Amino acid sequence: SAGTQITWTNMDLAIHTATGTAGPGSFDSGNLANGQTFSFIFTQPGTYSYYCYWHRSMLGTVTVQP
Repeated sequence: SAGTQITWTNMDLAIHTATGTAGPGSFDSGNLANGQTFSFIFTQPGTYSYYCYWHRSMLGTVTVQP
């Protein structure tokens, strides 16, 4: 739902990012090392696509309802 905070946690030994590519708002975690987290509050409904900057085949979406 809009207003919900989502948190990503890097559980891998490699560095990763959560970098938004599409949606009503943009976000970018920057580099996350093992065990680090990144949180983002999705205030607008819509579908947000994201990827890892270092591993372009790692893709995901967050769907935010009103």
